[in-house]
Amino acid sequence: MRKIIKEISIGRQSIKDKPEKSDLLVHVKPSDKMNIEIKSSVLRLFKTTLYKLVEDTLKEYQVGPCTIIINDDGALDFAIKARIRTAVNLASEQDIFKENIKEGEILKEETKYIKSLKNRLRRSRLYLPGNNPYLMQNSYLFGADSLIFDLEDSVAISEKMSARFLVNEALKFLPIENTEKMVRINPLTIFGREDLKVIMKNPSFDTILLPKCESADDVRRADETITFYEKLYNYTNLSIALIPLIETAKGIINANDIAYASLRNVALSFGAEDFTADIGTSRTSEALELLAARQAIILASKANCIQALDSVFSNISDMHGLKDDTIKSKSLGFDGRGLIHPEQIHVVHEVYKPKKDEIEYAKNVIKAIDAAKQKGDGVVSIGRKMIDAPVEKRARNILKLAKKMGL
Repeated sequence: MRKIIKEISIGRQSIKDKPEKSDLLVHVKPSDKMNIEIKSSVLRLFKTTLYKLVEDTLKEYQVGPCTIIINDDGALDFAIKARIRTAVNLASEQDIFKENIKEGEILKEETKYIKSLKNRLRRSRLYLPGNNPYLMQNSYLFGADSLIFDLEDSVAISEKMSARFLVNEALKFLPIENTEKMVRINPLTIFGREDLKVIMKNPSFDTILLPKCESADDVRRADETITFYEKLYNYTNLSIALIPLIETAKGIINANDIAYASLRNVALSFGAEDFTADIGTSRTSEALELLAARQAIILASKANCIQALDSVFSNISDMHGLKDDTIKSKSLGFDGRGLIHPEQIHVVHEVYKPKKDEIEYAKNVIKAIDAAKQKGDGVVSIGRKMIDAPVEKRARNILKLAKKMGL
């Protein structure tokens, strides 16, 4: 039984003593018996449901007698559970996710990988602050190829624990289908291990985004830690993918080693904001200050048969600038980019949308290859142009993208 030994208040306030929209405030304190008090904007409609959810959550985590006071502004179930879990974890004498074995007691075995993760569409990756349930709850409706539940830069240090529980519950609760679910953890040397310990309790996401990655050792340590938690939590398949995020000059210099460091790697991602700060410059519309770094990431990615993913475009009011920068990005060889606002998704998808003549040519390439195979010919051509493996690969990728976009 988990004993409550101190008084704790957690949650995000919009004004004094009032939670933010779709969120809640939780206050827990020691008591001789269980007392539950709920104030909610929807209490009249959902009183029975709310009390049962709180009772079930306390029972699930074996919480002993305490007083728990909740001030809710229409939060969904995942947010309520996460906030309670955070408060209980801070107020009790026992960690909810206490490990019962040491890492050295698990021997690393060869990991099985989901090959399809390497080639899935990642034109758009939408960042979601891990401490904001309101921004999470409808995120899967916007149409991004990937959603990044962020535990790093968008979360203050004081909210790191709360964000872990919130992301863990959101990943289980939200009906996200046909969209890659990524989690950007903190660097392993800071809070990253604690992030993995919580979010990997349930195998409900696809990919880890590893920030501030500067060497192959950073990737190998992440691989080993992920393997440990996969085995600790009895994953059926050991298949969490990795995307190292390169954000410094040192990381750019070591990009090829980073790309090669783990079979979990499905892409390299570029962080332009931190990179420009690291080299002592600022981002410009021409982006010449990023060219060498972008090319290094693209070459390292393609040499190791993984994707290259570009940085965010931080000016959410400049859609023309976003389009121009994405055209440049695509022309260099990037397979997609990060986004910080849902309105950016359509612009990026339009840039990556295959043109009609590209689709027709891709169809002709595949027809020519199929015809040559039926005849037993070893040489494939369209007119006087030879068709080799890279041309075939590009054609198949165009048709795959066209099919997904309904073209």
